[in-house]
Amino acid sequence: VVSDRYLASILSHATEAIISFDRDGRVRSWNEGAARLFGVTQSDMLDTSIATRFPELRGLLSQSDLIDVHQPVRQSVEIELAGKIRYLETTVAPILDDERRLIALAAILWDVTEREQSKRALEEADRRKDEFLATLAHELRNPLAPIRHAATVATFPQATAEQLQWSRAVIERQVQHMSRLL
Repeated sequence: VVSDRYLASILSHATEAIISFDRDGRVRSWNEGAARLFGVTQSDMLDTSIATRFPELRGLLSQSDLIDVHQPVRQSVEIELAGKIRYLETTVAPILDDERRLIALAAILWDVTEREQSKRALEEADRRKDEFLATLAHELRNPLAPIRHAATVATFPQATAEQLQWSRAVIERQVQHMSRLL
């Protein structure tokens, strides 16, 4: 059997934000991880509506899946803290009484801002790469039409010396252009 003091020690030392709130959304516990993440002390949050203080977290309280099936629910939340956008992963779990009625909710929140920013940076880099490749393909196709035309002219049996010279000049000029691109 685990003592309340033992559990309280675990909760207070967890690096993740761990919050419990009653069915009305009033904070009942707020660990040090939550204080660090949100920049608000436990004493300032106890008995405060989490949705009033942090409107972006209102979704934690309206978990119809959680209330219906009494199972934890995961979600991602974007929130502004200290003037900066933060990305959080959350798990909200029911706290049930002996008759399995919902009496409160417990939430664990992880700051995944660095991961989300990295993901978005990779997506942006991928988008820019695709845009660059599309531009490069277009720029490489542009010289091909004059090269193709000049090569066709050069293969005509009745092509004059002037036409052959023009064809060579076009091909040389377009190949130089393509070389600069690459």
